[in-house]
Amino acid sequence: MYKPGLPRFSALQVTVFAWAAFAAIAAAKAQDLIPLKDYLSLPEDRIEISYAPVRCASLYYAINTYVGRHRMGAEAFNSAIANIETFSVIAVLSRMEQSGANQQVTSDAVNRDILAISNLYIERFHNNYRATGSALVSDPLIQGDFEICRFFLSRQ
Repeated sequence: MYKPGLPRFSALQVTVFAWAAFAAIAAAKAQDLIPLKDYLSLPEDRIEISYAPVRCASLYYAINTYVGRHRMGAEAFNSAIANIETFSVIAVLSRMEQSGANQQVTSDAVNRDILAISNLYIERFHNNYRATGSALVSDPLIQGDFEICRFFLSRQ
């Protein structure tokens, strides 16, 4: 019921506003990632030992999910899967050593974290594409994270 002095909005206006608010919230959530380089520069007592390998596994998982086997090619796709597995194992072993939890519980937690962070990356890819037409290449956070992850792999 309309009350004098309050603005009137059509159903279309309310729907557009709701979608715009939802998109803004999603974009803000996707920006929650700080560059991995910045995270690794934090004081040692503020760094969780398994976070970097979880982030790297998440990045490779997100790229595989977003780009897909067909566009990446089987070799690149399978290489990324191997990288995901490598980083996952490192994260699980690091957490087990730190917490003393059993392997299954730790593995489940790492997998949940990888999925959650990969969703942040994927949302960022979508936002980048909508804004610039380039999902991955033009984003300095993604490029910086990717370089750090490649560096970690080169030391394995």
